[in-house]
Amino acid sequence: MNSFRAAGLRVGLYYSILPLRDDIRHFNITPDKVRLVKDQLTELFTNYGEIDVLITDGWNAPWSRITYEEMPFREIYEHIKALQPNCLISDLTPASFPQAASTIRISRRSSRTLARRFRSRATCRLFPASPSHQNGSGSSGT
Repeated sequence: MNSFRAAGLRVGLYYSILPLRDDIRHFNITPDKVRLVKDQLTELFTNYGEIDVLITDGWNAPWSRITYEEMPFREIYEHIKALQPNCLISDLTPASFPQAASTIRISRRSSRTLARRFRSRATCRLFPASPSHQNGSGSSGT
């Protein structure tokens, strides 16, 4: 990551909530598995400096069927924002995100451009800072 930063590039990560190695799958989510996901994200967001963008994948996807409630997106989102409030979180999924989320609406053309760049036809949903973090509250963890 230091090489990216030295070249003037921002750092972005892709994170799938569907690591089959950890046996995380539909109807098999336990509190320990949610804790595992949060622990993995804590490691990424506390050991590698500022992360500018996180792209998540796996929620409500046809191949996973893990719902936003089953693997609690809001809880995980708030966990990430507590560690690094300025990180832009993008959920790459063809499904609809729960209405309670604040989202940046992007045009269909922009969505198609983003999808092509990720070599996917999935819709890209961007999640800005949560209301509790928009005024600069919270800690960065770095």
